[in-house]
Amino acid sequence: MLALPYRARRVAVLFSSAFLATAAAAEVTREQARPPTSLLVGCEAAPPSAVRKVPPEIERWATIYCTRNGQLFSANDGYMAMFPGSGVRGAVFAAEFSGRKGPAAGAAHFTRISISRPENREVDGFASDADAVTREIVKGDKLRIDLTIDTGQVVSMLAVDLENDPFWVLPITGGRFSRFGFYVISLDKLNRKR
Repeated sequence: MLALPYRARRVAVLFSSAFLATAAAAEVTREQARPPTSLLVGCEAAPPSAVRKVPPEIERWATIYCTRNGQLFSANDGYMAMFPGSGVRGAVFAAEFSGRKGPAAGAAHFTRISISRPENREVDGFASDADAVTREIVKGDKLRIDLTIDTGQVVSMLAVDLENDPFWVLPITGGRFSRFGFYVISLDKLNRKR
């Protein structure tokens, strides 16, 4: 089973608290799908090298938010990115992955978002020590997403079967799939299930 490591839990706490408060609601709204307004800031203050929007291949479901803790990559307000069974939101904070905290975190940003279609042998390498569930998930159509942080670090993930609702996003660490992954579901589908 895909597990959620401590670091990912810590990163997602800020972003997930607003959702957890609404989890029992009859319907999740677009406003509730966004990060809390107390966390958001205008992107016009972001450094000139900061990415301001995601590539067309993922703009249907993904976005970049500018926050007081630096830039955040996650699902846009028409979708929810969630770690299974936890209520924790799937998100990548540039500051967390570059080790910045406090006032320094606000300057953390993504300088590039690259999209590619990996070959099957590359995906087989990522999944070489993965569990059976993960190996089954990655059989679908795949897009690799590489987020370059202003420090030069790259955070990589594989989005699988983007035409499905929901679909999976699996982080890649050290050339292997991480022990955790999150799914992305549209608000339309999520609210129909309630």
